[in-house]
Amino acid sequence: MILLGVLRGLSVDDALKEMEFTPLIVEQVEELSPPTPEKLRILREEIDPDRAIIGAAGE
Repeated sequence: MILLGVLRGLSVDDALKEMEFTPLIVEQVEELSPPTPEKLRILREEIDPDRAIIGAAGE
């Protein structure tokens, strides 16, 4: 797995401390915009409706 970007306002260290492994990290990590409401809906309702992976954070 390769870390390509982090959400705006987070550092690479912030992202890494939430992982149980250390991914490869690209030399220039991108700053990612927050997901749109539609992307969040797809993640929550279609991809992981039981919250097995995503969890209930942000509800």
